[in-house]
Amino acid sequence: MFKSFFKKLFLILFLALLGGIAASFIFIADPLESEIAGAIGLGTPAKNVFGWVWSDNVGWISFNCVQSFCSDNRTLICNGDSDCVGDCEFDTVDCDATSNYGVNYNSATGNLSGYAWGDNIGWINFDSAGPFPESPNHSVQYSSVTGDVTGWARIVNKIDEGAGEGWIKFDGWNNDVTVSNNQFYGWAWNKDSGETGVGWISFNCANQSECGTSNYKVYINHPPAAENLSSEISGGCAGQLLSATLGWGFSDNDSASSESAYEVEVRDSGGGLVLDTGKVAFAAYQRIIGSGLAYNQNYDWQVRVWDNYNLASEWAEGNFTTPLHQAPDPDFTWGPSSGVQGTSFSPSALEDVFFAGSATTYGGATIAEWDWVFADALPNASTTPNPGPIQFQSAGDKEVTLTVTDSDGLNCDITQNITSQMSLPIWEEVKPE
Repeated sequence: MFKSFFKKLFLILFLALLGGIAASFIFIADPLESEIAGAIGLGTPAKNVFGWVWSDNVGWISFNCVQSFCSDNRTLICNGDSDCVGDCEFDTVDCDATSNYGVNYNSATGNLSGYAWGDNIGWINFDSAGPFPESPNHSVQYSSVTGDVTGWARIVNKIDEGAGEGWIKFDGWNNDVTVSNNQFYGWAWNKDSGETGVGWISFNCANQSECGTSNYKVYINHPPAAENLSSEISGGCAGQLLSATLGWGFSDNDSASSESAYEVEVRDSGGGLVLDTGKVAFAAYQRIIGSGLAYNQNYDWQVRVWDNYNLASEWAEGNFTTPLHQAPDPDFTWGPSSGVQGTSFSPSALEDVFFAGSATTYGGATIAEWDWVFADALPNASTTPNPGPIQFQSAGDKEVTLTVTDSDGLNCDITQNITSQMSLPIWEEVKPE
């Protein structure tokens, strides 16, 4: 009896072991496609198709996990509620280590690849292999010449029995899927063997003229870039704040794209943060740093930009150096002779005027150049500290500018107006006859 019992027990355990081994081989040889799809896109260089489509049967289908979208406008990617008029919704689809999905368009081949996701349908593969149900015998392709989108995408797993299965067709009826100005329009179609399934899938709210109440679409969008960085230092003269004007250009492979926002960060040589604008929702191509700069310092700065679909660029980096020290502070006076100067003397036209220049220097520098410019005068220029005699050629306000350059190459200028009077008549005493 006991032998019979142990024989039966051994047989049961042995069959269970064989079943476990067989099941493990099945799992290894044919893993669930949903698990493969869940990690699709990890490490891929581009997933440049964005947005949402709508099916009355299964609801929303997302084409990219890259960011959340605004609830009131599914064409806009949001990085926080401040980016949207309404809420920043669908944050459950943000890319992470286990769900980094998206659809990519290859402009060289016309092929679409990758995965879309719907909460009520699961994964949709855009470059699944055939055999396909009927013509055309290829996965989804877009022709930039004709604008037509053709071929098949495959639903690779279902959430429930009513969610549809099999293939989604993109062409073959009056309202095929097309692309114009990087936006998808038209309808795709799916039905399963029971004549149910996803049904019609709308790729753009314009299909039903409902963008005013539900603004959704699918679009091809390459990320923008900030380029041609520039920096210009100004100020440093008396009464002027040392500042830097940082400039950049906006570049995008999509012809209809434009800048919608920017962010600038500036750090000193020690890594200390001097400026962080945060995201500024404004199309601008320069930013002025009006405080926090010091003389004789190196600064690193970076800028990134957003396009009109709120897709951000990578950071572009630049640097600049401030002057060694404050520039010289010039001044000058004038008078009727070389020994008498002031600021109230009003010469007559053609009367001799003598000037005296002065300047305060900084950082141990000395004066290297004096440059004078006299309006409506002879001579009209000079490079000496104390020019004269100078004669204004007519009456009126005459502009005089002195630019002083120090031995470190830094310069500042000062301009003053001198009022020239009418020439006095020349009297000659004549003896009466």
